[in-house]
Amino acid sequence: MKTYLLDGNDMTTKEAAHDELAAKLGLPADYGRNLDALHDCLRGLPAGDIVLEHAPAFAQLGDYADKVLEVFTIATLEREDLTFQLLDGDTPVTLDLALPLADLVTAHPELKDLLAEMGIEDVPAGKTLTEIARELDVDSSILVFSLEASGYEVAGYTPEEREPVDSVVPDILSGLFADREYDPRPVDNMIHEARMANENQSMYARMEEAVRRAEREGRL
Repeated sequence: MKTYLLDGNDMTTKEAAHDELAAKLGLPADYGRNLDALHDCLRGLPAGDIVLEHAPAFAQLGDYADKVLEVFTIATLEREDLTFQLLDGDTPVTLDLALPLADLVTAHPELKDLLAEMGIEDVPAGKTLTEIARELDVDSSILVFSLEASGYEVAGYTPEEREPVDSVVPDILSGLFADREYDPRPVDNMIHEARMANENQSMYARMEEAVRRAEREGRL
């Protein structure tokens, strides 16, 4: 089903709101740019989900914002194939890890810097994240965890079954989650031990940073 994504940051005046509605909903050129015209267009809109991000910014329109929301509510009550939801922030980006990682980087250029922080400088064409992780001798679940902690939703991933090996990962996680006020030095020491054991230090450092960020943002 189609998703119609509206950005409340671009809807802070009546004129701007109707510009955004016309562009993102694909309204006709003769769209009347008023509430009655919007209601009429929603009746004929192809089935889908209408999502309005950054609702607090849109709310700056005051009473007019309430009237626009009322139009959406009425339209969704009239139709079973049309939904509407408000989001305070951005819609989470979903990464399908069954696709080649190079394709994901092309679609989401900001991933390049994040991958570099995770120790992946080169992204070979045609290879998935799991395949690249295997070549780096890194558990792909660590990379997936880092992506999720950075705000991405992950799909198309099945954890690999690997031979059991001695790892400091449980100790690192135990140190990170012992309590919210912890001394980071033991974690740093464990990362150092991982490096001395020829494990990929940047992966653990990135994982630690991602966990701390997720905790600060209340996502863990």
